[in-house]
Amino acid sequence: MLSAQDIKMGLCWILIILLGCGLSRATESTCNCEDEPEIHYVSANGSISFTVPCPNVTGEDLTFVLRKGKEVIYNHTFTGEEKSQNHKPLHGRLDVKPYRDKENKFVAFNVTEATAASHGIYSCRAIKVFPPPYITEIAQRILIVDEEIHCPRSEKNNSQITTPEQQDLRETPSYPWIWILVVAVLGTYSLAVTIFASVNWMKLKNTDSQSDYMNTKPRAHRGNKKKRGVQNPIPRYL
Repeated sequence: MLSAQDIKMGLCWILIILLGCGLSRATESTCNCEDEPEIHYVSANGSISFTVPCPNVTGEDLTFVLRKGKEVIYNHTFTGEEKSQNHKPLHGRLDVKPYRDKENKFVAFNVTEATAASHGIYSCRAIKVFPPPYITEIAQRILIVDEEIHCPRSEKNNSQITTPEQQDLRETPSYPWIWILVVAVLGTYSLAVTIFASVNWMKLKNTDSQSDYMNTKPRAHRGNKKKRGVQNPIPRYL
């Protein structure tokens, strides 16, 4: 039957495992510098052109989707039988044209006449349906920034422009050192409890061994009585 110390030690180890999983989640959710988008600036009364690269995916049934945030801007499907299917833009606010390289391979979306009202994060998602396995990938994102709304560029201070998604991540503080401290404290406590329980178990084991030895030890004779010889009874009547 488990003692209270064994139950407490098991709970401590479970807490350590859960905190370790939480720490790994916290470190994975931090911003990765390699995923930062490429930034383009547009003036209030001007317009720019930019290219949104697509992932390098090959297959017979492919779909390339241009998105602005979560909104689908353009959809282009490539099939082996029909070679290609060109889909018109879902709306006419942007001039979008699919771009192919010299090998007739789809590589990007060319966006022209993007104004300040078109600011946001643009990305290209590639979806491979056939042949298996099913794959979906996203290439480098493009960030269009309105110079008047966001902090303008300065030669002395090149402040980094943040998107609403990145701003939400930064507003949610993450303190990995707190998790590390909690794990360290619980780990030390669990180690101390384990050592204490092991020492007590060894003491109890030694006590049980001594008790078993005393119970199995042969008993000594009660007394060293002298051996008496054969005695002749003295008759009562001579």
